[in-house]
Amino acid sequence: MADLREIREEFTQRLAGLRSDSAARRLADGLFAHPVVDARLAEDVTASTNVHRHIDVLVKAGIISSGDKTSRAAA
Repeated sequence: MADLREIREEFTQRLAGLRSDSAARRLADGLFAHPVVDARLAEDVTASTNVHRHIDVLVKAGIISSGDKTSRAAA
């Protein structure tokens, strides 16, 4: 359990420049329940339709990595 708390804290640090209510932060938190993310799931987690932008934020922060052409990103 401590490892998950450490990972969550690391995500928080990597996303420090974002608003506390940003969809990218909600998506990062959602990774703990759903470690593999596609656009449809990201829409559900973030309640946002502009999910590719939020996925890109997490990719640039090193939180998720880009998947193959059939899946946008995977944790």
